[in-house]
Amino acid sequence: MKKFAAYTALGFMMLTMAACGKKASTAETTTAAVAESSVPESEALDTNSLDCFVEKLEGNKLTVKVDDGTSMTFDISNAKINPAWNLMEGDEVEVVYQGSDPTDGMAVDAVEMSVPFEFTSEDYNADPSIYGVIKSIDANTIQFTEVMDGRQEAVSEAASDDKNQEDAQEEFGKTYTFHRAAYETDVAAGDIKAGDYALINYLGDLDKDPVCYRICTEDMMEDEKSDIYGITGTIDRIEDGIIYLKASDGTEFKFDPSGNDDLLKQAEADTGKKVEITYSDSIRQRVMTADSIIELQ
Repeated sequence: MKKFAAYTALGFMMLTMAACGKKASTAETTTAAVAESSVPESEALDTNSLDCFVEKLEGNKLTVKVDDGTSMTFDISNAKINPAWNLMEGDEVEVVYQGSDPTDGMAVDAVEMSVPFEFTSEDYNADPSIYGVIKSIDANTIQFTEVMDGRQEAVSEAASDDKNQEDAQEEFGKTYTFHRAAYETDVAAGDIKAGDYALINYLGDLDKDPVCYRICTEDMMEDEKSDIYGITGTIDRIEDGIIYLKASDGTEFKFDPSGNDDLLKQAEADTGKKVEITYSDSIRQRVMTADSIIELQ
């Protein structure tokens, strides 16, 4: 009888423990469900992007035009934007935001450059150049007289008489004084001197202190080097994948290695060194496309 009572008590205890375990498990499940439901809705939103064109930037307010022609304004106070690109009207960008659809006035996560307006503008398709003969040259300036090349000869030959031909010749016979940029590159077989015929690439207005940034002498115009454009300076730093080159006069240029990891590694290794960075677009662009880095002695 005592043994039966003991078994009965033991069975009761086991049932009680099982019930307690079940309650604990249920409580844990309930707590987990509550915790999961407590995740802020904003954290569960999808990340999406919008392709659009910059219309204007005023402080932290970016106004863009979307495909249907309508405009939207976004708050970019906390948005990630590569500082190398000063957003300008006409830039094609990708706006990254949280949620299914963008809304006017919403804060966005990032603004990424897709196509700079320079790439689609005829003004940036070619840099100004002038062909002629060097009258005098020193470390700082060049006196240069424009002369007939193939383009000007065509104009002259089209003139109806000798007087008009003389006028055409005179039109292209002006002498200009160029300031030599600290970042100038030269394509020449030897020292550049007075009397050399050359092609000068320049910045600015010919009649208002133009700046020469590249000289290619006549004897090098058929050489493959004549197709290579570069800028000399010291690699200052690399930020957000952009290479910053600083000329000896403090002028800063920015280059995009355009996904070339080897070129980016070379730039990192050459930081602080004097180099020439060659590029394939225009010196007037905010960020140029880097083709190669040549370390200079």
